[in-house]
Amino acid sequence: MKCSQLFIFEMTKAIHYILSLFFIVQLNGQETTMGLFLNTEDAYDGYTLLSNNEFSYLIDNCGYQVNSWESNYKAGLGLYITDEGNLLRAGKINGNFSAGGRGGVFQLFDWDGNLEWEYRIANNTFHAHHDLALLPNGNFLCIVWEKKTQSEAEAVGWKYETPLWSENIWEIEILPNNEANIIWQWSVWDHLVQDHNSSLENYDAINNHPELIDVNYIGDIESTQGDRLHFNGISYNESLDQIAISSRNLSEIYIIDHSTSTAQSETHEGGIYNKGGDILYRYGNPQVYDNGTEDDQILFNQHHIDWVESGSWQGNFSVFNNEYIPNTRSEALIWNNPADSDGNYHYDLESGYGNEAIIHNYTESGFYSSILSSVQVLPNDNLLLLEGKSGVLTEIKSNYEVVWSYIYPVNANGGPGIQSGTPMFNSLYKAIRYSRNFIGFDDKDLTPTYPIELSPNDYECDINLVSNNNIEQKKPFTVVTNPVTDQIWIESLVGTITNGYLIDIIGQQIKNISIQPGIHSYAVDHLTKGTYVLMVNNFSKLIIVN
Repeated sequence: MKCSQLFIFEMTKAIHYILSLFFIVQLNGQETTMGLFLNTEDAYDGYTLLSNNEFSYLIDNCGYQVNSWESNYKAGLGLYITDEGNLLRAGKINGNFSAGGRGGVFQLFDWDGNLEWEYRIANNTFHAHHDLALLPNGNFLCIVWEKKTQSEAEAVGWKYETPLWSENIWEIEILPNNEANIIWQWSVWDHLVQDHNSSLENYDAINNHPELIDVNYIGDIESTQGDRLHFNGISYNESLDQIAISSRNLSEIYIIDHSTSTAQSETHEGGIYNKGGDILYRYGNPQVYDNGTEDDQILFNQHHIDWVESGSWQGNFSVFNNEYIPNTRSEALIWNNPADSDGNYHYDLESGYGNEAIIHNYTESGFYSSILSSVQVLPNDNLLLLEGKSGVLTEIKSNYEVVWSYIYPVNANGGPGIQSGTPMFNSLYKAIRYSRNFIGFDDKDLTPTYPIELSPNDYECDINLVSNNNIEQKKPFTVVTNPVTDQIWIESLVGTITNGYLIDIIGQQIKNISIQPGIHSYAVDHLTKGTYVLMVNNFSKLIIVN
């Protein structure tokens, strides 16, 4: 069964829930509450990848789908399109780890939605979570929790009477037959310092070791149990062979060396930078390594660390600073990479890492998400901002002018919402905009189809990112009269349609409708009064029967 057909039947599960919430509909000129709000000629021309449930969508700047993939797992957060045009996606398995951001399974789909590969990292000891990062060799990096016992934690100087989770970075090689090879590993457990137990080898003054993490630093973390570091983002720099990692709970960014062997990564020597697996650079909260106060803290529970890949800020760092003003306002932040021309970071106890400076930021009243979220610096220096909790995407120019705006219309517990209803449970982890000339799109069909939301407004893009004629041809039908009584008049725009479906308010498929070319009437006198949805593939319209 094709993905589009599966989508129709999956949607029936959620129709009753959606319609019960979204019943105030203006059928003529209905209010826009989700999907595309603004698209201007200054928006960066490309395709945006989004997912919060079993479905992953690729949309153009007009909000029209150009592809979609269906998984049997809820979103495990990280997802990317590879250079081959495949979708590499994390799925969610509950497992034995209870913190937010759980993944646990990775899946690779081809462009047509066929599952090519699946691999789990989810057992009593290890569990993959949050993000992943693609590597040029076809492998990928992922973040993995590791449970440590109380005795193991005490052996590294942990002073609290609770278990502790470590964080790991693994490099995964995809093999045939759902196999994988873990070809490189790094563990924060090998790079801890503490000033609690003087009998242990890692005992020392914290501020003597910016290359290590204080195992006992708590800060504002409410609980000392389990997921104390909460790595929530990862990014890779090919030219430096370095990895950037975000720790939400410590409000810090770390850079580590990927050129080491796994054995070297456990030590303090080796690799291009001869630091082994020690931290090469850190940013955001110098309190963690006892080199500052709360007045020096810059990052607050941030998400989506990224190395800027192109444009004026190439080579620098961007991040979504969630709690820039706690409980009030977030910030999109770009700061310079202080490394020298060889990629070395130089630390001084007095001046820290030297020439750090914020080079661009964006914040305003109402711009806020306490969790999730991303900021992507686009090649034209625009920022693609995602307020993750509310599913609001905004693209702004460097002068802060808004040039594109979109609200994700998908309920994570069901499916697409109905236009003019209130978006519900539409949180997103990240949004990624790909250029139209991205290599993964070579020889792929990128013909736009329909908006994701049900009963979408009839609109055409104001600019020629997609031709208006092409959009009109892809809309399969229009409803001529609505509301209706005994009969409904439908105009087919694509000839004979044999795969029309009428779905009632409780999600039951009432009947198949074969729509003839031109304008024709279809009897609905056998239907009770109420709300129905007429669907063809992913295109739908609300029908009100009086």
